Amino acid sequence: MNPNLNFIDFDRAPKSHLNNGYVVEPTEIIPSIRILEDVFIIPGYDALYTVAGDRIYGTRRSFVPNDLQFAVRTLEKFNASYAAHAPEHVDIPKNYDIREDTTYYGGIAWTHYGHFIMDGMSRFWALDLFPSDMPIIYTDYRAPNYIKQPYIGPVLRSLNIAERMFSPNTPVLLKKVIVPTASIQNVHRIFNVHSKSHVQAAQAMLADNSPKFKGRKVYLSRSRLAPGLRHSEQEALLEQKLSAKGFSIVYPETLSLQKQVDIFNHADVIAGTCGSAFHTSLFTQNHFTGKIIILSWEKINFRYLMVNSIKKYSITYINSCKIEGVHENSRISSLNIDYNKSYEMIMQTIT
Repeated sequence: MNPNLNFIDFDRAPKSHLNNGYVVEPTEIIPSIRILEDVFIIPGYDALYTVAGDRIYGTRRSFVPNDLQFAVRTLEKFNASYAAHAPEHVDIPKNYDIREDTTYYGGIAWTHYGHFIMDGMSRFWALDLFPSDMPIIYTDYRAPNYIKQPYIGPVLRSLNIAERMFSPNTPVLLKKVIVPTASIQNVHRIFNVHSKSHVQAAQAMLADNSPKFKGRKVYLSRSRLAPGLRHSEQEALLEQKLSAKGFSIVYPETLSLQKQVDIFNHADVIAGTCGSAFHTSLFTQNHFTGKIIILSWEKINFRYLMVNSIKKYSITYINSCKIEGVHENSRISSLNIDYNKSYEMIMQTIT
């Protein structure tokens, strides 16, 4: 557990969530690996299937463990939500291709940045346990340009797997497939090896480049994102105050992934409101000594706490935001940031 995890002004101590909402496995524990024979991958479905057409446990879009009592309600929700894309049973097509070679199951293609580095990379931890030329199969019916995404291609190339990955556009019977268990399992369990492939990718991305953000104080702004993406009218005022104190105001969506990884390995301070940009902290290497500061509202998403729990960096959450607008799907559309409080708490944290 990360001993450098701190919280400011939360009524319900988020630390109580650490053992209540999910499980962090000890360092010596690794997820299981299954070797399956005669498995179907069918375009349009987010899972693998047996020859009888039954969905194979643990192979769909998001892994929800069935061995944890408090995960049952989530499992029921996911069964309903993904019924169309990963039904429990499908009819096996009469016509299909056959692959005789052994393949590695890479999961599903996620084009959303946060989901890619959280869920999309959750089966990469075992890559170096198998031959470096083993084909990696994945499902991508929602993401035909997956590898071309500017924040996905660099990771896959850094891990030397871009050329090995393929997604069939016709049904395929896999005679033998390696299925690593996902190293993050929704909001219920995370293994320490989850950041293994992220760190390997970071080492490759930063190997031949001099740090651009070494020693700098950085604020990750959301102000240039499209309206409705947790926008805040007060953020500009906070940025003005921080800029006057030497903070560099950066817009993650305008930076290459390499530059974002540079920030999370060399900046002295990284601050901003809670969002996918902070999932990039998975790429921090052990030598990172900077401080991460996240402005949040009362309830912190479990997934951020899960990532924090397997890393050793210093991170502080400040309860200085209020939810202002919510979309019909319950996603937060806008925030009201107490910019004076945020500024004071940030400065207090870094001094």
